[in-house]
Amino acid sequence: MATTQTTQTNPPKALRTAKGKKPQYFSDPAIDKLLSIVISMAGELSVARERLDTVERLLEEKNILTVSEIDHYQPSEEVDAARAQQRAQFIETLLRVIEAEFEEITRPDMPGSREEILKSLT
Repeated sequence: MATTQTTQTNPPKALRTAKGKKPQYFSDPAIDKLLSIVISMAGELSVARERLDTVERLLEEKNILTVSEIDHYQPSEEVDAARAQQRAQFIETLLRVIEAEFEEITRPDMPGSREEILKSLT
């Protein structure tokens, strides 16, 4: 009786998203979404900080730059302007969803006061 030996050439891939309904922790689902965004950003920031720490340590080990030199670096006006532009773009991207919702509720055709809202319902 011959036995067949199976070899696994491709390990199973993990799912990128969980199956099933997401748990809701707050009464407003928007708060859950916001919390999810904040936690994701905190994870990304943690990774970025670890990588920056690695770069600083390697630069110091190789006698290229010291952490003190990095701490005392004074950017030029050109560098400041470039960083300000990058920061503005980052904030715009981050707040895009909120901005779109704000624009929706402040359209000129939207009722502004409580009385206008009640009048539009009758």
